[in-house]
Amino acid sequence: MDIPLYYIAFRRNSIVEEHYRKHGFKYVYHFPAVNGRKLSIKKMIDDGILSIRSQDDLKYGRSEHSGLPSLGAVGCTLSHFELWTMCVNRNMPYIIIAEEDNRMKRKLTSDDLTFIHETITQMYGVFISSRISITGKNKTKVRFFGTHFYIANQNACRRLAENTFPISVQTDWYMSDLATRNYIQLRGRVLSDQKHDYFWQTSIQDLCITCWLPRNKWFYIIFILWLIIMFISLHKRQKYIN
Repeated sequence: MDIPLYYIAFRRNSIVEEHYRKHGFKYVYHFPAVNGRKLSIKKMIDDGILSIRSQDDLKYGRSEHSGLPSLGAVGCTLSHFELWTMCVNRNMPYIIIAEEDNRMKRKLTSDDLTFIHETITQMYGVFISSRISITGKNKTKVRFFGTHFYIANQNACRRLAENTFPISVQTDWYMSDLATRNYIQLRGRVLSDQKHDYFWQTSIQDLCITCWLPRNKWFYIIFILWLIIMFISLHKRQKYIN
C-alpha cells in the first residue's frame, strides 16, 4: 500500500483522493490528463504519434472495436504513456495508475495483496483490475476491458512506453496485445469498477456506441433477416385483414 497512486483527471479531485485514502492507499497524487480534443490529427501524423489507420478512424469512424473512437481516446493513451515514462525516469519500482472514474469495490484483503505481489514482482508484471479472457483459435490471445486501475513495475512501464507509438488502437487493446506477445506479464482480478457519471463516457473520453454493440457479423445478418420476415408477415396479415 506504499506504492504511489496517480489518478488521471483534468483537475484535482479531493473526493477521489479521499476515496483512495479510505481504502488504504497512503500516497495519492493527481496527474493532469492530456486533453486529446485539443490535439491536431495532422501534427500527430507528422510527428509519428498516430498511425495512418488511426487518422482514418478519427475522420470517418472506426470499423473495429479496437480502433480509436475519438481524440479523447488518443489523450487517454498519451496520459498513460506520460505516467509510464515518469515511472521509468524517476526510477520508481512500481506505480499505480487509475482513471478519474475508477472506484474501489472494497478494501484490499491479504489474499488480494498476495495476488498483486506475485503479479508485479514478475519481470514485466502488471496487475489489472479487470477480468482477463483468453481467446483466439489457439487460446493465446489476451483480452480485457478498461484501464481504470492497474499496478505496473518499472520494467513493464518501460516496455509499454517503448512500444506506444504510433498509436493505432485504444489503451486496453494495446496492453492486451503486449500481453499476448508476452512483452508484459498480465494478471487480473476485479477489485474496482468505473463509476459512469458521464453517461457511459469519462471526463476524458467521449461516448462510444460501438463499444456496446455486438462484434459478431452474424448477429446483424440474423437481425436483418428477422426484420424482413417480420415485415413480410405483417404485410400478409394486413392484406388478409383488408
